[in-house]
Amino acid sequence: MNTTARYWAIVPAAGIGARFASEIPKQYAPMAGATVLQHALRPLFLHPKLHAVVVALASNDTYFSELELVKHGTQLDTVEGGNSRAQSVLNALQLLQSKAKQNDFILVHDGARPCLQISEINDLLAACEDDAVGAILALPMNDTVKRVSEHKIIETVDRSTLWRAVTPQIFRFGVLFDALTAALESNFEVTDEASAVERTGLAVNIVEAKASNIKITRQQDVSIAESLLALE
Repeated sequence: MNTTARYWAIVPAAGIGARFASEIPKQYAPMAGATVLQHALRPLFLHPKLHAVVVALASNDTYFSELELVKHGTQLDTVEGGNSRAQSVLNALQLLQSKAKQNDFILVHDGARPCLQISEINDLLAACEDDAVGAILALPMNDTVKRVSEHKIIETVDRSTLWRAVTPQIFRFGVLFDALTAALESNFEVTDEASAVERTGLAVNIVEAKASNIKITRQQDVSIAESLLALE
């Protein structure tokens, strides 16, 4: 049984969001009376098991310090992000090295996912509390999937084993630290934390997410997220 591990959260928020097409980084876009990032952080601050949250910020970030954050007693630290999501997460892990134990859990959540529900965090923690590796939230692929080349369909792909990875993703500190370090040293393209861990040969658990757990990528996603938050 896992009786000693603590839970920490990392939120990479150093990206510029090129597809969002705005002078303001998408994580700071106004939405439902706050910013996208404030909404993303809220369930982390509210969860009683999360000991602290580390937010990775761009070196030239001028927005975060202006945010009003209700932390509910949760510790909050910031760290300078890197040139990639993986480097930002690793920078945050390095900040936590003197505080977290190897078997502690690190929960990584996108700063551009504002509709995370606390029940999803609960499901994720329950799935990994006795696991040596970790787990991710994901959604089964419901649409028909096409493989395409030059805007022409090559084939229809069997979707029965396909899932869309979302966040949070949670791993033991030592597992994630070693996996990201090795991946970056090998110039491996890390698309999410799980891809780095999978590369080491370890098996990662899947926990079904809520369909409302969307990522802000384009301007129209903001109004969709606002509608979803209004339903809570």
